[in-house]
Amino acid sequence: MSTVKKSAQTSHISQQSILAATVVVDGTARLFLFALKPFATEDHKVPWRTAERLELERRYSMEIAAPYDLIYSGIVPDTLAANLDQWVVHSDLNEHQHLLASVRRFIDEMNGHRNVSIRDAVSHAAEVCRINIGEAWVLYSHCAWHQYIDIDPRVEPLHSYPAPAGGQNFRQQLREKFFGWV
Repeated sequence: MSTVKKSAQTSHISQQSILAATVVVDGTARLFLFALKPFATEDHKVPWRTAERLELERRYSMEIAAPYDLIYSGIVPDTLAANLDQWVVHSDLNEHQHLLASVRRFIDEMNGHRNVSIRDAVSHAAEVCRINIGEAWVLYSHCAWHQYIDIDPRVEPLHSYPAPAGGQNFRQQLREKFFGWV
């Protein structure tokens, strides 16, 4: 996000790469800002220009009263990043509008077959929903991203085994950590 910001407290032109999230807390929409940086550790020595930009982001978040957090790659395990990277492709179904009518039934079938392999559950759900297997995998990614089916993104989901549970609990922990609510 490029910003030109002038006020009594700050004046800068900056190229910022922050993630803005609007979350409803106690019935009120609140803005949260996250800096996403490819650092191995929080105390990673960064070039002075990067440090200056991080400080601008922090000050900007203070000025607009938005909580700000630095997320660095060292705290995001490779498996978690890989799963999210794969699932985000179908986080919305804009390119697969015809599948919207099958989502609820797909979720029910997947959740009703947690004790079988992911591959078998997806195949079964495809058959019940009368969609092809490729479309079923699109819905699987969509449902995994939104945690409509409980899949722990920190664990590699081997398709020949049942889905590893724990994703919904993990999401709740992140909500509490970053947004302070349950």
